Amino acid sequence: GIKHGKNVGSSSDYVATIDMLTTWFTPNSVKLIAIDCKPYDLKRIDAASMRDRERLELARRYCKENNITWFLFNSQTLPKNFVKNLDALCPTLKRQEIIDLKNSQHYSSLVALLNSEGTRSKPFFLIKQFAAEKNLDEQQVFVMFKYGVWTQDIDHNFENYFDTWNPLIPGGRKLREQMRSRFLGEL
Repeated sequence: GIKHGKNVGSSSDYVATIDMLTTWFTPNSVKLIAIDCKPYDLKRIDAASMRDRERLELARRYCKENNITWFLFNSQTLPKNFVKNLDALCPTLKRQEIIDLKNSQHYSSLVALLNSEGTRSKPFFLIKQFAAEKNLDEQQVFVMFKYGVWTQDIDHNFENYFDTWNPLIPGGRKLREQMRSRFLGEL
């Protein structure tokens, strides 16, 4: 077996950790999925120390023994523009602000507008027009827009560069489902 290492400068065992342990609820069950976020190079014999690979193996075995789906993840597995787009769109809203936004009539109207017109027109101008027609602050509407694209209520393929000066490119929902299947399998 693989021995647990010792914490540096002490005689206590090093305890491996899992970066994220997520809970997924399905109609018939609850499933745990463990995600370790490490460079994929750790799997290559020539790229990492044996101890680093052993630590990954400890986490994998622990998860297997406890019926937890485990996988190794790294942003290198995502399309090149994907991470940049997510960073640019990341909402900074508090929970109640999100609830209020999602429940607002303006949000659902903006989502409908951008899903119907956003692939033919520049979102920048649609947002400005929407704000003027509804007598809303443009920045508030841009926040709604960013949140809508982030959640894929407004469909845009994150594999493509994202900006408001170019029409939206559909396919984000399809990409999200493909990635969910690839990483999480059938829940």
